Amino acid sequence: MPVLSALRALGIRIAIDDFGTGYSSLAYLRRFPIDTLKIDKSFIDDITESNDNKELASTIILMGHNLGFHVIAEGVETECQLAFLKKNVIHIRDILIALLFQQKNLLN
Repeated sequence: MPVLSALRALGIRIAIDDFGTGYSSLAYLRRFPIDTLKIDKSFIDDITESNDNKELASTIILMGHNLGFHVIAEGVETECQLAFLKKNVIHIRDILIALLFQQKNLLN
């Protein structure tokens, strides 16, 4: 933990990746000097089809914001997912490249 605090003091931002899966415990949110929560893609995949995933994602976003963290969604692949996450004021990462190409009319 002193190493993470020293890195943060140097201006290095610290993130918990794949939050909500594996070993990402809620206790880490107060134990480690973190700046960012990255929501695991498994929660993003079904947010437009599953109320449970929508509520889990919304709760993680709200909790992260209330604790002063940046919240990032990984693996955004559809416009519906993007719309939901924009509505929840979240940083988006890994938007499917095909969506960008379609918007710029680069695909035939």
